[in-house]
Amino acid sequence: MSRLLYSHKWMSLREGLHGEAYIDLGSGVVVVPVLDSGLVNLIVETSYVDGSRCIGLPGGAIENAESPEECARRELLEEASIEARFIQAIGRINPIQRYAISDAHVFLAYGVAATSVTREEPYEIDNLPSSWDEIEGMIRSGRVTDATTIASLFLARDWISRSAT
Repeated sequence: MSRLLYSHKWMSLREGLHGEAYIDLGSGVVVVPVLDSGLVNLIVETSYVDGSRCIGLPGGAIENAESPEECARRELLEEASIEARFIQAIGRINPIQRYAISDAHVFLAYGVAATSVTREEPYEIDNLPSSWDEIEGMIRSGRVTDATTIASLFLARDWISRSAT
């Protein structure tokens, strides 16, 4: 049904319906880590597109035979050097459904603690603990623009508010 045009380690470009190209990113995870203080541990990392610094959440591709939860725990360690005592699946998103396969399992992580694990990414990643009010301000001002991050934060905040009642 689709024809492979280009393949890379984490994605492929394919020809789909009516000869239109789309990106296949496969399945991955996004993790919303909430610290005991109630702050959300955002991360700041370098964009592959232009080298700018982007604010987002830990996440990445599901590798080999790992489960989405195993991937979420691995990504927390690799990108934020933190572990979570509890992790909860709270939804799935495909933020650019019309143009890509980008199936993301969204997790809420809490009971989060820093570790001495060295980050494995080849570029600098910083933690940015932020309150929900600060996050809303960053979204409104355009500092946070990533659709996956915004949708995941919405799901997490909704899950937390429904769990509190």
